[in-house]
Amino acid sequence: MNGIFDMQRGGEIPGKPELMRPPGNLHIEVEVAVGAAKPRGIGFRWPTSGAARPRDGMVHEERSRPALFGRVNWGGRLGTVALAPAYPNGGSQGNHVVFRWRDGRSTYLVGMHAWEPFTEAYTTLRRVVASLPR
Repeated sequence: MNGIFDMQRGGEIPGKPELMRPPGNLHIEVEVAVGAAKPRGIGFRWPTSGAARPRDGMVHEERSRPALFGRVNWGGRLGTVALAPAYPNGGSQGNHVVFRWRDGRSTYLVGMHAWEPFTEAYTTLRRVVASLPR
């Protein structure tokens, strides 16, 4: 069954991503798309090349496309991570750091609204994904 679960505390503070850090603000979105269904929460084509390293300052940069960080293994799940462009290009995952993986016929995404320092947001998402039950 396809679906999106979204949980949010606070709201985006445009131009001030350093104020978006939990616990004051938190927006996390989890999605599953089964079979040929495409994930609905991303408004962009998932990147497949041009991986960069996560670095502080990335949330301040204007992006019309996602920034790919390459393949990772988080919590026993092999997938890829990207920083989505802002809404509307990023869909409901706009300005989120997103982990995407496949398991059987299903595609999963876990995204969390990014903040500065970005490397802290990236590391926090890794910990969230690693804590998911298998």
